Amino acid sequence: SIHPYEIAFFTSLFSFAFYLPWLLRTKFRPMRTTKIRTHIVRAFFNAGAVGAWYTALSLTPLADATALALTSPLIVTLGAVLFLGEKARLRRWIALGVGLSGALIIIRPGFQSFSIGFVFVILSIILGSGSRIFAKHLLQWDQPPTIGAWVALLQIPITFCMAIYFWRWPDLIQLTMLAAVG
Repeated sequence: SIHPYEIAFFTSLFSFAFYLPWLLRTKFRPMRTTKIRTHIVRAFFNAGAVGAWYTALSLTPLADATALALTSPLIVTLGAVLFLGEKARLRRWIALGVGLSGALIIIRPGFQSFSIGFVFVILSIILGSGSRIFAKHLLQWDQPPTIGAWVALLQIPITFCMAIYFWRWPDLIQLTMLAAVG
């Protein structure tokens, strides 16, 4: 009964809360970065991916959404080759082809009506893969906890803007579940 964008907001909020004790203990020193613009772009990709994923889950059977989401590493691999200049040998290309063929089997084009939920899963995969590629790029300058803390922090206002139009205060049980997801 909670809108997917509101779930995305609380996921971001509670995710950042996980980093907060560490950041307070270190006086926020790990948040120092020279690549804030890249972190911001990554946060938009990630917030879009999270929002699309929760929307997909409200429209698509969980098993289908999860099975299709397992193709995400294939898209990350393809993106790393195209955008980060990573090398791909024949085995990697064969694996990509087999994996993408498997995704088509999951979607079953032509055998059933194409669900809008699949569109949201695919959007989530593409945006999430973009986020992971940005994270991999950021590893040249920042440590993984810094990258994670920045995306969690920056997603809070982005997902709040997405959620505000659908806002309904969660009850205590829902809030507890949202905290667990975050």
